[in-house]
Amino acid sequence: MLDARQVNPFGLLAVQMLAYTGCRIKEVGTMKMEDIDVQNGTILLPEHKTDRVDPSPKVVEITPSIRTLVTK
Repeated sequence: MLDARQVNPFGLLAVQMLAYTGCRIKEVGTMKMEDIDVQNGTILLPEHKTDRVDPSPKVVEITPSIRTLVTK
């Protein structure tokens, strides 16, 4: 088992983002902290797979788990 000191907080956030939002790896990998709007409870994904069809950014709701990680 991993010790808490061995866990990368950004890696943990990325894995939870993948699990809780259904985002793709590239979407999470290219995301910036300014794309996360904690106050409104949303994540803006400017680059997403469907942008070839719909160029508007994808908006994903922040789950309580992600909100906790982002606001630490």
